[in-house]
Parts: sequence; structure tokens; C-alpha cells
Amino acid sequence: MAMMQGMGGMGGLGGMMGGMGGMGGMPGMGGMPGMGGMPGGGMGGGAGLGGGDGPFSKEKLDKLKTNPKFAAYFADVQFKNMFDMCMANPQMLMQAMQMDPRFMEVFKELTGLDLGAMGEERARQEEETKEQMAKREAEEKEAAEAAEAKRKAEAEAQLPDEEKMALQRQRDAEAKKLEGNAYYKKKDFPNAIKFYSEAIELNPKEFTFYSNLAAVYFEMGEYDKVIAETDKVIQMSKEGNYDYTKLGKAMARKANALFKKGMMDESIA
Repeated sequence: MAMMQGMGGMGGLGGMMGGMGGMGGMPGMGGMPGMGGMPGGGMGGGAGLGGGDGPFSKEKLDKLKTNPKFAAYFADVQFKNMFDMCMANPQMLMQAMQMDPRFMEVFKELTGLDLGAMGEERARQEEETKEQMAKREAEEKEAAEAAEAKRKAEAEAQLPDEEKMALQRQRDAEAKKLEGNAYYKKKDFPNAIKFYSEAIELNPKEFTFYSNLAAVYFEMGEYDKVIAETDKVIQMSKEGNYDYTKLGKAMARKANALFKKGMMDESIA
């Protein structure tokens, strides 16, 4: 039943019905405040729900049945039989409320507790908590990124001019690569070649630029140029500038170009 969702943390009817007698130990409702202080003082220690002057007493039920809506519920033999079973065995009441909303209405009328509304309120509070946590995590991440950016800027400010210029060239090269990527996605290969080549001029030690250029040549079917660009990466890696992931990508592109040229043995060498 939809309105019962979200009540896992609201507590069992065992705790809620503490003063009603016979309701102890009901499963499934987890942390809801007990009903020991319910109007009428609870039901004492009887085995069922109908004794004493509590909310399920004969007097309260007789009064409830004078309401035309509830009288119609009890005129339904199946409902009445199930209600009588719940009165004798309180542990069945929660299941009955989940199966038939009429039991929830009767329970609310007799006890003054709207379990559905309490469940919805609990679910709302949990959702608000999740949103607050997500917002706080986003703010903390943003603050950490800002602090890191500030730290890098301060560290860079202390570098010699030559190193500052080298870092700027790296940033400019990365910007050229991104422009090349945009043209590559549009299949505008001449402009992609132009910007990847400019990136290489600015930062000739970055493997990615050569690999991206090789990808353009592969799309154009110029397999010898693919091999030439990827060989540059392979050679640089032998000189100590080693990046397993980037080298692996370049070697895979070279192998694909060799395969396209019909050089199958070389492609798997």
C-alpha cells in the first residue's frame, strides 16, 4: 500500500501500541513512537484489542459504527470477519492495513493516529536530508577545487619565468587539442589536423596529440601517416617519456593501420 511506504524507520506497532496490550512484538514498523500514552490509557494486558476502555473498546466501536461510512465497512462480511480476527490477534492488524485501506481509516478514527501521513512525513524528511547532504557535498567539492586552484596559482607564481612560459604552452596546447577534437567529431579532418599539429608544436612531448593526429589519418585512409605518427610515440617512450595507457593506444592504432595495409603479421608483432 503506497501510503505505508517510508514507515520502515517509524517503528513497530509493538512499540507504538505499548499501552494497548496484545500488540507487543508486531513486526515491520520499526521506531514509531509508542502508544502507551494514548487517550484512554491503553488496553492493559489483555490478549486482544477489545477489552477495557481503550480505543478499540466495545463502546468506541459501537460509536464508530454509527458513522454511515464505517457502518458500510462493517456491513461487508469479509471486512468484519477480518476485523474480528485482528481484534483477537493484533499482530494481523498491520498486514490488514497494508492490504485494505479501510483498516487504516478505522485505525485512524479510533486512535487519532494517521500512520499514512506519518509515513509520508518520514519519507519527506529523508528526502530533504538526502538533498541537504548532496548540497553540502557539492559545496565541499567546489570549495576543495577552489582551494586547489588557488594553491596551484600561488605555486606557479613562485616559478621562474621560463617554467611559467612552459606551463602556459602546455595549457595552450591542450586548448588546441580540444579544438581539434571538436573538428574531428564533425569529420572536418583538415581543421582537426591543423589544430592537432599546432598542439604538437606547442608541446611536442605529449603523446595524446600524436595519437589523435593518427586517428584523423586513419579515418582518411592514410595508413602510412598513421604509422609515422604512432612511431613517434613509440620512439619517445623508449627515451624515458613513458605512459602505458597512451603508448598502448598509439600501438593499437599502428596495428590497425598495418592490418588495413594487409600487413597482418606485422600488425600482431
